[in-house]
Amino acid sequence: MIEKIIIENFRSIKSQEIKLGHINAFVGPNNAGKSNIMKALNLVLGDTYASVRSFDEKDFYNYDKSNHIKIEVRFDSPLTCNSNVYGFRLTFDGAECDYLAVDSDGNAVTYPSSRRDVKVSNEMKEEVALMYLGLERQASHQIRATQWTLYGKLLRHIEKGIDDLKKQNFKSSIENSYNSAIHPDLQQMEDILKTHVKNQTGLDLHLRLSVMDPIETIKNLRPYLQEAPPSKEFDAEDMGAGTQSALAIAIARAYAEIIRQPLVMAIEEPELYLHPHG
Repeated sequence: MIEKIIIENFRSIKSQEIKLGHINAFVGPNNAGKSNIMKALNLVLGDTYASVRSFDEKDFYNYDKSNHIKIEVRFDSPLTCNSNVYGFRLTFDGAECDYLAVDSDGNAVTYPSSRRDVKVSNEMKEEVALMYLGLERQASHQIRATQWTLYGKLLRHIEKGIDDLKKQNFKSSIENSYNSAIHPDLQQMEDILKTHVKNQTGLDLHLRLSVMDPIETIKNLRPYLQEAPPSKEFDAEDMGAGTQSALAIAIARAYAEIIRQPLVMAIEEPELYLHPHG
């Protein structure tokens, strides 16, 4: 997985190379830079692509833009999609942001034909997923089925494995239900629209249900929580931070077990949660 992270000129960190194992803990006093290490990791491996808009003046060491930011994450083995790639490097000089693939020595990987640097692709990012739970505990973000969250990626992975015949039967059942239960109530409106459009354009109009692709339906699957014995259900986003965090971690475990790809979990634990009187 991650072998080391190299950080230069990012927030409070002038220059730091940190070697990592399978399980790591950063412990230290306030303002020691623990959160900045996690933020750096999230910028490189997080669920969005870092860009110029990902940075502001306070991200530069000593607030000095002449201190160009570099964050590099190196892996202990190459990616499956490109055996030359051993890590990702993110740099920002105050004007331009580069997000490049690097080899085992930290050199930029290049295309053999043009010698141009290889940028980090979607396929590369998919191989090294990160779930980051910061101090603000915005776990609600992780339980939304967007294209970048682990929950969204997990649902897309499952959808791809559904047989095409099952998908077609699903669409047909929705169409049949619509035609028998809903369309009759819309018939009058359709007839009026059809008449006016025909008179004005000579064209025939029909209202047809744009049947959702199964993945669009699956993306609407939301986790609900219920106390035992069975009682009222609660949307996960309405639950407390601790419950949301537990659910986010459960999603991460499901992702790792089902998709069987490397997964990095980065969790910031506020001092209040650890203090015996907190």
